Amino acid sequence: MGSNALTLTLTGENFGGRTRLEVTWSATGTTTELQTTVEDPTRLTALLPAELLRTPALVWVSLWDQAPGAGVQLWSGSFAVKPPPPTGQAHFRRTAEMALPRRSHRAVLLSDGRVLIVGGEPRRAEIYDPATERFETTGALRTARSQPSATLLASGKVLIAGGEPLGTAEIYDPLSGTFALTGSMTMARANHTATLLTDGRVLLTGGQTWPATASAEVFDPTSGSFTKVGDMSTGRADHTATLLPDGQVLIAGGWNGYPPDSLDDPPWDPLETELFDPATNRFTTAARMSATRSRHQAVQLADGRVLLLGGIPAIENLHEQTPHPEYAELFDPVQHRLSPGPDGIGTVQSGYTATLLSDGRVLLAGGVERMATPVDSAAVLDLESGQLVPIPGLSVPRVGQTATRLIDGRVLLTGGYDDHGIPLAAAELYQ
Repeated sequence: MGSNALTLTLTGENFGGRTRLEVTWSATGTTTELQTTVEDPTRLTALLPAELLRTPALVWVSLWDQAPGAGVQLWSGSFAVKPPPPTGQAHFRRTAEMALPRRSHRAVLLSDGRVLIVGGEPRRAEIYDPATERFETTGALRTARSQPSATLLASGKVLIAGGEPLGTAEIYDPLSGTFALTGSMTMARANHTATLLTDGRVLLTGGQTWPATASAEVFDPTSGSFTKVGDMSTGRADHTATLLPDGQVLIAGGWNGYPPDSLDDPPWDPLETELFDPATNRFTTAARMSATRSRHQAVQLADGRVLLLGGIPAIENLHEQTPHPEYAELFDPVQHRLSPGPDGIGTVQSGYTATLLSDGRVLLAGGVERMATPVDSAAVLDLESGQLVPIPGLSVPRVGQTATRLIDGRVLLTGGYDDHGIPLAAAELYQ
């Protein structure tokens, strides 16, 4: 497409002289009715000229029975046309679909370069192989889990913990393709974080109970047990946790679990960041963000700094959000300070993905803005220039998807949901 004309063919039966195929091209605010031909009683065709295919458009197709004195619509449908990107330009393309549609799931890059897709209601997990670009089902979870955490352990196995409304955990073994229960958490958690520490333990923080909890615990893979550690300063869910070069963990953002219009709602969701020290198993408050963030993104850059992006609500509980928030902020892991990110980044999206690419840029994809419908837009953030450059978008609008950078530098996007809240099986690759 894009350089050659496209022939649209509609097959059926008994297409007589009265049958008419109507094809309308709609793009950039204009519509064009295309030339159609009755090939034979079983085929109707329309020619889509090459010059039209250079512009994204919607094609409307209708089949009419032109009986004397009346025109009856027998069938209608539509499809979108997207021109391919110029040769050599980075873009998204569809890959094989997952075996099951998923939302609120997790994706983990395994030690051998394959990707484990797990959770999101279905018990059955699946594996994506970048070499074949296909998904294959693997073992089934002991319990269906929505919004769990999934963490690659030093052993190459994967810890799957919590999910609504579970306090249990299990271990996935890539060699056998099976799941086995391990010790239970100290409390049920969902929408929490799980971070592999440098000593091999896993830190789990917060989560959506009611309200969000400030508690935290660590998993010891040697004993298979969970142990409570010190609490955070505030309850958090939909927050981020990032392992810093010195072994501490940066906790940022999230919401306290109260609805914005609740009378007993604390005045603000968490503004302060916190640091967890594995040596003491305690949290200390750190820098203060310019605005509250929830369902935002935290990306650790090559130099160790952490980029916090988006997730800023228009209304913060019963209060107006700060008038000029920094949509992007950078946390310095040495000085433990926050500074404004690159100028010109105005993304307030939530439920999107932000992925550090192998060249140091950051890929932003999908999500929603101001509680609107999911979008198919994508952009690449160049931190050196401070520019956010739009790129050809996703094959389907989606929010809540996973994004995994593969060993070869490509990025795999899976699942999420559409503007009707329906889980998606669609997957695509950025390359």
